[in-house]
Amino acid sequence: LILPSGAGLTGLMFAHALRRLAPDVEFEVYEGATQLDVIGAGIGLQRRSWGIIQALGLVDALGKIAGDGTSKSMYVP
Repeated sequence: LILPSGAGLTGLMFAHALRRLAPDVEFEVYEGATQLDVIGAGIGLQRRSWGIIQALGLVDALGKIAGDGTSKSMYVP
């Protein structure tokens, strides 16, 4: 049993990777916040991180929540 701590970007990407690449591995994600909410903060990703997002097939899903695309809210190198 793997217990990732935190439902932030890294914890959720790790959980997604486990589900996709190691479906026989059990895991539970633990988060200390009482609720998850949009806070309007931006994130920056290095080229390698973007490659991992692409490899996990998350580009379209990320595009749906990353903004409307009219103001560089989602910049893809």
